[in-house]
Amino acid sequence: MNPRGSCTNNEEYFPLMTEYNKDRALIDELIHWIEEHLDTAPRIETVSQKSGYSKWHLQRKFTALTGMNIATYMRNRRLSKAAIALKTSDDSIIDIATHYSFDSQQTFTRTFKKRFGITPHQYRISDDWHVDLLTPHFRFEEPFTLNIECINVPSLQLKRLRDDVTLFDRRSAPESKSHFLAMRDQLMCDAFRRAPVRSSPIFSIMSGKNEAQEGKSVRYTLAESASGSTHDTQRVIVDGGCFMSIKFSGTMMETHQLTSFLFDNVLPELRKKVGASHEIEQIQLDPAAHNGKWGQSQVDYHYMLSLN
Repeated sequence: MNPRGSCTNNEEYFPLMTEYNKDRALIDELIHWIEEHLDTAPRIETVSQKSGYSKWHLQRKFTALTGMNIATYMRNRRLSKAAIALKTSDDSIIDIATHYSFDSQQTFTRTFKKRFGITPHQYRISDDWHVDLLTPHFRFEEPFTLNIECINVPSLQLKRLRDDVTLFDRRSAPESKSHFLAMRDQLMCDAFRRAPVRSSPIFSIMSGKNEAQEGKSVRYTLAESASGSTHDTQRVIVDGGCFMSIKFSGTMMETHQLTSFLFDNVLPELRKKVGASHEIEQIQLDPAAHNGKWGQSQVDYHYMLSLN
C-alpha cells in the first residue's frame, strides 16, 4: 500500500485503473472470434484456451461485462442465426441445423423450441416474425473513452450549499441507485440555475458508512469553493490523498449520459474492490458557453474515487 497522500500512475501498483478496459478489450476480441466460428459450435474450453485464462476466470469476466455466460451467448447466437436463415433462405431445416453444428435435426428442433416456443417449421411458415427473442451480436455500446489515472488531491475546504441528504443501500438496490441519480441531478440543476454565471465549480461529495440499525448509508453533500469566512454549519472539509480520477468535457447532456454510465457500469465493481470512504464529483459550468439551454451548456466534469 502507498502511504497516505502518496500516489503513482504505475500500473503495477494500481491495476484497477486499467483492469476494466483490459477486460473489455479481451471480451470484445473473444466475441469477434466467436462470431466468426458460430458455425463450428466452439466449446468453452476452446474459447478459454484462446483467452489465456482458466474457464472459471473467463466465465466470470464474460458474465460481468455481457450479463450472460459464454455457453448461453454462443447457443443463443447460433439459434438466432438459424432463425434468421429459416426466414430468409430456402435451405432445408436439416441443412440449417447441420450448418450451425447441431448434431441432429431432433436436437435442433428441441433446442429451438425451448428458446422460441415453437418448432423451426412453425417459425418458418408463421406470418409474423417475432424478433424479440433473437440474441444480437453483443457490442460494447460505450460512447465514452474513459481516461482513468491516479492523482494526489489536496484537502478541500468547501461551503455547503444545502442540508446533507442521507440515503440507505444506494449501492445494492437498483431502485435506490435510480433514486439517487434522479435526486443528484435535480440538486445540481437547481444549484446551477440559482447562479448560472458562477465562476467556481460545484462539488458533489458522497461519503459511505455503516449504521448500526439501518445498515449501509451514503451521505450526499452539495458544496462550492469556500471564499472568505464560512459558518461552522456550512463548512465542509474533505480529506486529501490518493484518488482515482476520471475527467470529461462536453455538454451537460453528454455529462449526464457519462455519469449514468459510470454509476451503472463502472463504479459498482471498483467500489467493491477499493472500499472507498468517499467520492467527489466536480462540475464546472462554462458561463461563456451557456445559452440558456441547459442540455447544451458546456461543462468540465471530474470524478474522484478515494484510494486511501
